[in-house]
Amino acid sequence: MMTTKETNGSGSGPGGEARGEQKRRQYRTQVAGVLVAAFTLSLAYSVTVTLTGSHEGYGMADPTLWVFYTVGFGLAALSLTDRVWAWWVIAAVVLALIAVGIFYYPTIFPPSAQTTLAWFENDVYVGLLILAEFLCVQRLRNVSLTPGK
Repeated sequence: MMTTKETNGSGSGPGGEARGEQKRRQYRTQVAGVLVAAFTLSLAYSVTVTLTGSHEGYGMADPTLWVFYTVGFGLAALSLTDRVWAWWVIAAVVLALIAVGIFYYPTIFPPSAQTTLAWFENDVYVGLLILAEFLCVQRLRNVSLTPGK
């Protein structure tokens, strides 16, 4: 289990970086992994409903979806740069995506598309975005991840 703890940056980690720096680097891989999981789940859902035709008016033929997934996977790649400005961009975009997932998407979700799979995909997707946002905020606060005991 991982917990968060502020660090003074003393010590040395693998590759000669300070221990605190090495701990902050973990945010890169964790946020990237969470975002890849969220957008992979969403993409799998989109491909599934496109192939089955179960969500009328929604499918991979829509260029907006291609832009959406490009932005999503691009955010994951951006998190790997570990630049402060990138974390601010990621935090802002993920917060906007959470708001869309909670407040906008349900208003355009027709009853015919409200399947168990659709609800599962949406709830897990939004949950993963919330986790990514939490990790971004912790990284921006300079809170380091440390192994729990």
